[in-house]
Amino acid sequence: MYDRKDIYTRWSHMHDRCNDSNRRSYKNVKVCDEWYEFNNFYNWVISDRSNYHKEYVLDKDILQWNSKNKIYSPDTCIFIPNGLNAYLGGIINRKDNVVGPIREFWFRNRRIYISSKYIPNKLSEKFVRYFIFDEVMKYFYNNYDIPTHIKVAIKNINDTVNNLGIKFNLKYINKELITILRNFIHN
Repeated sequence: MYDRKDIYTRWSHMHDRCNDSNRRSYKNVKVCDEWYEFNNFYNWVISDRSNYHKEYVLDKDILQWNSKNKIYSPDTCIFIPNGLNAYLGGIINRKDNVVGPIREFWFRNRRIYISSKYIPNKLSEKFVRYFIFDEVMKYFYNNYDIPTHIKVAIKNINDTVNNLGIKFNLKYINKELITILRNFIHN
């Protein structure tokens, strides 16, 4: 069940990312003292505190997404599907700096263009962004084993990043667009 070589590779890559001065996105990211020793990292991975899955990647952002200085540690790291990590990376990096209307959406190496006829105003735009995020999460929740505490953290990211200001309601989204997006995400 546990491949020590695979776990060592993940541990090594974690350190490489944090020590690479060319990776600007890792400028304020560190590894906790405990994890400088591979055996400590390995013991965490195989423990009940970890949700390790060979097909998942190590994530340090979800549980501390709003923090400027991040740390790889037993309390801040989880394992998530690579596709979810890639999707959330774009969302987390965007934060509240939404520039321009959403006109295309990439998911699982596919792209869909969204006509402006479906998004008539800024309120609709916010709801479409929230809806897409929510549907992408449903895709991962239905197809992967993701613990509840991680789902709650991701929901909080969506609520904060997309900052609706009012309760989410599908009535603000074109019904045809809802069908198009659901088919694109789930099929």
